[in-house]
Amino acid sequence: SPETRQYSEEIYRKLQSAGLIVVRAIEQLYDPIKHMFLPDRFIKGECPKCGAKDQYGDNCEACGAAYTPTDLRNPYSAVSGAAPVKKTTEHFFFKLSDPRCVDFLREWTTSGTLQPEAANKMHEWLGAPGENKLADWDISRDAPYFGFEIPDVPGKYFYVWLDALVGYIVIFKILCDFFDM
Repeated sequence: SPETRQYSEEIYRKLQSAGLIVVRAIEQLYDPIKHMFLPDRFIKGECPKCGAKDQYGDNCEACGAAYTPTDLRNPYSAVSGAAPVKKTTEHFFFKLSDPRCVDFLREWTTSGTLQPEAANKMHEWLGAPGENKLADWDISRDAPYFGFEIPDVPGKYFYVWLDALVGYIVIFKILCDFFDM
């Protein structure tokens, strides 16, 4: 929706101005026939943990393992069937590992806002006080992709799990506006 685009861009710009967006070169699988970088779900192969065939590029449905697409054995493009090649591209990352993010989340999860069970789960992800287990979050994908292009960055799109989450917030706002809440 136009609102989701607006808020995705606004959140991105605020994170960028706060120094919480960083650009990094990453190695990604590329389809040499279709001339495109392959998102996780466009790559299939054998699970690097259990060897199950025809697993997607991010997790195994047979054993539950999580991995990166470059970890797959005998990968192939789900688009063309070709064996992908590794190529370097630049992606945008939200610096979740920044101490400001970790400190905010640690404070919020201990404020009494969450049920104790939920707070305990969050603390597993954050690590012990003084520790940081959060990884930076890759929020971009290369064209061709769907969704919203990142402002001022032609050919780079917000990863669906960024704008989709913003979409949940937007629809709640629209609902509240509808009921004049």
